[in-house]
Amino acid sequence: MIVTHLDHPGDSYAVHKPLSEVIEQIKGESLKALVSQIKHSGDDHAAELKKQLPLMIPTLRFYGKNAFGDNAEPTGIIQFDIDTKDNPGIDLDVVQTKIKSLTETAYCFKSPRNGLKFGIMTDFCRNDDESNEIVKHRYKVAYELVVNWLQLSVKFDDCMQHIKYGCFLSHDATAFYNPDAAPLAVNDRAVYTQPEIIATDSTEVITAEFIRELLTYIPTTMNWDERRGVNFAVFQHLGYDGIELLKSHWCVESPSKLDSDLHSQLNAISRGNAGGHIGTLINIAKQHGYQTKQVTGRARRKLKPKPTDYQFAPMVDHDKAMEELRELVSEFFETKQSKFINVSTGSGKTTEVIKTIKNLLKPNETPKHRRLSIGDRRKPRILILVPDHKLAEQYKSDFGSGILHLKGRDRLCDNPLNLEYFRKTKIDIPANICSHHSCHMYGTCSYIEQFNKVHYSVRVMTHAELYNMPSRFQYGTLRGEPRKIDRQNGKAGKHYWQPDYVIVDENCIHTSSDFEALDSDYSSVRNILNDVLGGESLSESALRNKQEIVSDYQQMKAGNEKRTQAQYMTDRKAYVRGIKKKSLKENPDSPVLRQLYKFVESENETYLSRLYIHNKQLWCSWSKSINSKYRNVPKLFLDATASQSVVKSVLKTEFHKIPVKQNPDINVFQCNSTVTKKALSDSEFLTAFVKSLQSMCSKYQNVGIISYMKVPDIEGNFSQWLAEQVGANTFTHFGSLRGINDFENCDCVLVIGRHLYDESEILKNSIAVFGQSDTDKTYFDRAVRMKGGNNLSVNNRVYTDFRMREAKRHFVESETIQAVGRARLIHGKAKDVFIFSNESLGSDIEVTGFFDLDSDPAIQAIQEKGFCKNRNKELQEYFSTSRVRNNRDELVSYIAKSIPLYVVEYKKNYKQVTAQYFISDESKLLAHLEGINAMSVTITPA
Repeated sequence: MIVTHLDHPGDSYAVHKPLSEVIEQIKGESLKALVSQIKHSGDDHAAELKKQLPLMIPTLRFYGKNAFGDNAEPTGIIQFDIDTKDNPGIDLDVVQTKIKSLTETAYCFKSPRNGLKFGIMTDFCRNDDESNEIVKHRYKVAYELVVNWLQLSVKFDDCMQHIKYGCFLSHDATAFYNPDAAPLAVNDRAVYTQPEIIATDSTEVITAEFIRELLTYIPTTMNWDERRGVNFAVFQHLGYDGIELLKSHWCVESPSKLDSDLHSQLNAISRGNAGGHIGTLINIAKQHGYQTKQVTGRARRKLKPKPTDYQFAPMVDHDKAMEELRELVSEFFETKQSKFINVSTGSGKTTEVIKTIKNLLKPNETPKHRRLSIGDRRKPRILILVPDHKLAEQYKSDFGSGILHLKGRDRLCDNPLNLEYFRKTKIDIPANICSHHSCHMYGTCSYIEQFNKVHYSVRVMTHAELYNMPSRFQYGTLRGEPRKIDRQNGKAGKHYWQPDYVIVDENCIHTSSDFEALDSDYSSVRNILNDVLGGESLSESALRNKQEIVSDYQQMKAGNEKRTQAQYMTDRKAYVRGIKKKSLKENPDSPVLRQLYKFVESENETYLSRLYIHNKQLWCSWSKSINSKYRNVPKLFLDATASQSVVKSVLKTEFHKIPVKQNPDINVFQCNSTVTKKALSDSEFLTAFVKSLQSMCSKYQNVGIISYMKVPDIEGNFSQWLAEQVGANTFTHFGSLRGINDFENCDCVLVIGRHLYDESEILKNSIAVFGQSDTDKTYFDRAVRMKGGNNLSVNNRVYTDFRMREAKRHFVESETIQAVGRARLIHGKAKDVFIFSNESLGSDIEVTGFFDLDSDPAIQAIQEKGFCKNRNKELQEYFSTSRVRNNRDELVSYIAKSIPLYVVEYKKNYKQVTAQYFISDESKLLAHLEGINAMSVTITPA
């Protein structure tokens, strides 16, 4: 049995070794000293030492790079790991004896910390033309099948259910190896189940043809209750057009009653009193023979955008959109009812809002303005909140006089000694340090003085203000002390500044996460985490540990009170000494423990919906709550790329969407593939890609680039580096682009790649907003709004869980759409925008057309010729000799990603010839073979 072997975990290229040789290394003396060190070290040091061990990947054989590519072959081994810390009280020697006795066991040895590592031989393999993604899914199924077959009363390390997972070697003189392990039959039972996606938004393509196809599988004689769910699902997607379709489908005794029922159910959908999902139709159709169709494997690379009959909601002309926006903003000021306005990026919403505010602040000349005057007829006070101080300065510049940009102490503190002292100690400046008792600059401090400028009707601050506790100087100061709110009428007096309205520009929904691990300070959390990792439900374990949770919570509460009291110190040295005291670090605040406490006190499982296991840690994720000081103040939210579902879940406010038509002189072109960070880290690809961009940019005068900030092996800001390479005048990176107008005058904007978070971050956001979520994915056709109305769909990999899709839309995909919006698609000058990503951009971007990614010049040359024989001599015509000779397997895999490899058989001079060819144009190869007098040619996939 041959397995993959790495001398070090970070090795780029793997080698193959017989499993027998690996086991002999484990039994030998070469690793004994290092394993002994690991065994007797603390956890942190042991983890570092462990990285010095060689490792094997017994489940896969790689060719070339240490990566799970299309040429990776499963070995059939299913590997397992049993850790001692996860199995207290279990005699693993007894478990080991049982494992060794199984005829299917391929190997078994002790890990450095006396756990067990072993592999079961199976018949698991990659089926014909099976994608890597499906192989990974099927391996998890096979893993579970073997777990059930083993029937061991132990807790396994579930990381092993991933097919590409390294197994560190160890020292075990008694390590077991069975060269004749009998394969356990699991391959035919390890079936990949295609997850069903339920459409919920305008970028998931549910066509009338698709619904008609599903209905052909659904029986026509269902009873009323069964029909009802089907009807709702059809109406959800087809509306009134579904009436005739359903009338022709159902066979009923009374057609008139059916007609009445259908109209009644359609009205219920229209009023929002009922809902339907495509999943209802899919699931019923599957029960009666329908099977989902999915393009997998290498065939996916050939997929192109395809026509769809899906129709987006119509876009609005710019003038009409701005009129609608002004009406909504005016209505907000008049009714004082909070609103969320989602208007296309680049439409000029900020300009329109500034105009409305300026108009509002004019002298009270008309009844309308008198209605909007506040209390004593002073001008209304408006607080504008933006993502950062750079955007705040832009607001100040656009607004002109009459607006005050409030800044933090770190920017305005006039006491350099205080600033320097707290910077050195790396502790935040406490509010009480800014008082006439402890700071000689108190009476003249710029930070404090800004709050006294109550004559400004408009203030601009950052989003943090929405969530932070109020500054002690929030209402200004009087004789050195904070002014107090007049409690008699519940409002601040006319000289005290507090907002009558809050306007929040750009995404302000922030989430937070925290976790507890097995080394938690709280015994109740440690016990619960151990229970859950062992298979017990979170609720059962929490209720069983209720008494301990309550006790730990009281300790945490006391610790928080101690830390709060420390904030009242006015002597900076005493404060820092106090904060550094061990006693103040005891019983740390734990959001996880707080949620557990709320649950056991109320037994309301809603409190557990924000808790989940990740990397053997118990996490808590939540969306930040608006501080009480602004909770009852009317708020106007403005964000061009928000998800309505996320907004309604967190902010619970009215949502208004205004999609605005683009300037017809602006063209947006989208690539058929995505340029990822991984692709850009390949030096050969990057070199060819830069050349193609240089050629593209030569046609324009003023080019702008938006891309990633960091790319492996490129020092500094990648967007800046790439801009220098292609001669672009303007650049920025994802995560730092909202609200900027730097690209307005470009005649070409290149958006290289797309914004993407790690899946664990998307999961945190989803759970923070919606509660428990699922990370399963599938390939699905998503609609693209095309210029001219003939819409297309692209095949994207999406989450099957609606909550994960909406979280990704709001927190991740929105940034890519914002990047495209920097080109000012609506009112900007004529330009071309190229997006090097094939992800659907939703309903707000009109795409002119799609283009193919320019590939390696060598690949292009082969494609132009039409074919290339898979022999060194022919390959050296396109690639370097060293690459052909030294990394041939990797090179073959690299070419095959763009040009399929085929086996060609033919007769020449009465001899049978068999050879491999990369073929992009079969007719050109046939013409070549005809020219050399080849006969009886057959071409089959390699």
